[in-house]
Amino acid sequence: MTRISSCIAVFMATAMLTGAQEQRVAGAKIPPHVIEKQGSFFIGGHDIYSETLTNLDGSTEAGTITVDQVYVHYQIPVDARRHPLTLIHGCCLTGKTWETTPDGRMGWDEYFVREGYATYVIDQAARGRSAGNATAASSAKLPTARHAAHEGAWVIFRFGPEYPKVFPGMQFPLEAQSEFWKQMVPDWNATLPTPNPTVTALSELAQRLGGTVLISHSQSGIFPFQTAALSAKGIAGIVSIEPGACPAASVVSRK
Repeated sequence: MTRISSCIAVFMATAMLTGAQEQRVAGAKIPPHVIEKQGSFFIGGHDIYSETLTNLDGSTEAGTITVDQVYVHYQIPVDARRHPLTLIHGCCLTGKTWETTPDGRMGWDEYFVREGYATYVIDQAARGRSAGNATAASSAKLPTARHAAHEGAWVIFRFGPEYPKVFPGMQFPLEAQSEFWKQMVPDWNATLPTPNPTVTALSELAQRLGGTVLISHSQSGIFPFQTAALSAKGIAGIVSIEPGACPAASVVSRK
């Protein structure tokens, strides 16, 4: 039995990050790094048949499509440490969150690979390279969707109290904010079934990897805990960064 007493939000330990500060500076020369393997695949997903695959006038297209699959990109360094890391992005974004920063610094995916950890970066279901369910958009009733505006995201991501005011000491490189806005995509979470397909895919991925640390951020903060509620198999640890929601204190059975 594993007791989850609360959701612990953390920024990654300062000591872990300071060792690579010089390498993380935009434009700094970074030494070559050898990896053993890299690639991508999809996890989860299932087939459905629909007669509402399009809302184009005069079209009656019907057939079978695959939905709810989750895209995974991975890099495995030579002599990788024991547990790989699975990086889960937040609202209105994709796995790009963990890649090169808007101002050109090293992202966490590359940083952790250079520190000896295999990394698995996902695009949540219906986000980025994880295709959405077209039948939701082609039905008579339009689906609920969200695309965060620059002004709203400014407050949500705590650049400042209101757009375009900035909090004292805010460290985001404002000269690169246009590159950050380009990362934002429509969020179709409200159209997805329960449990969220990303959660079930994370459970499948964790078991396939034989143990992984699930690292989530913001909107996805609760996903690792929901994954553990499905099954603790393959979950070596949980890091929830600035979670948008936390699980209630409970006892989760290992299945």
